[in-house]
Amino acid sequence: LLVIGVTIWWNIKSDTEKSNLMVSAHQYEKAIEYDQNNSDAWMERSVSYNKSGDFKQGFEYLNKAVELNPTSHLGYRAWIRLRKIRDYDKALADFDRLDSLTPNFVDAPWGENIDFLRGECYFGIKDYRKAIDLF
Repeated sequence: LLVIGVTIWWNIKSDTEKSNLMVSAHQYEKAIEYDQNNSDAWMERSVSYNKSGDFKQGFEYLNKAVELNPTSHLGYRAWIRLRKIRDYDKALADFDRLDSLTPNFVDAPWGENIDFLRGECYFGIKDYRKAIDLF
């Protein structure tokens, strides 16, 4: 009976709903098969690569997530660029772009104040005055 219920559910759901279910089940490749525009699937697919230091592969997936939904994924990409790669210029560009997309709102990529993170970027490129202003 359970199999019949699951089959009926599966048959009435859209590909987007199936894709979201696959993301929640950590089946990112399958999620992308169902919905190429599921930015969360692309972002989550990037995580294991970025955690293991394979940023080339990780950023192929992450860049697609940012392309599809920049407001949701720019903060993560900027954070990875800042904290893992130490690419301060690109991280700063991502933080600035995110901030421009969310006016009248203080962003907090990965729970950290965006201005503080931008300050770290300026510190990294040795613009200490700008860093202090943002801190």
